Amino acid sequence: MVTVSNERTTLSVTQGAFKNFYSQCGFRIVGGAKNPDIFRGVNVSPEDISAHPSDSTQPEIDAADSYEGDSYEEDSDEVDFSEVPLSELSFGQLCSYAEQLGLDYSNVRYKKELRALIREHLK
Repeated sequence: MVTVSNERTTLSVTQGAFKNFYSQCGFRIVGGAKNPDIFRGVNVSPEDISAHPSDSTQPEIDAADSYEGDSYEEDSDEVDFSEVPLSELSFGQLCSYAEQLGLDYSNVRYKKELRALIREHLK
């Protein structure tokens, strides 16, 4: 185990984790490594790690492309869930359907349980 820091966070990690992940994220070994030979060729300099958004391979999202306020799902009042197979509904849609049916689903944590509850009610 080695102790590493990036000036804000100090962690105790394995040497392999440091070599494969933390060194590339700008962390440096604090107090020296037990076996410094394994770190030859590993770049631990934060100057070489670019965190600038322009260097990212992901496309930038323009403010005009923002989905804030948009809804991916139709309003539950407008959807007739009885026409859609339960297996195709998301957890949120299943909750809306259970609400429409007047079911208490407050203790349900999984889609499978919610589908079973709805199926039992519809029998």
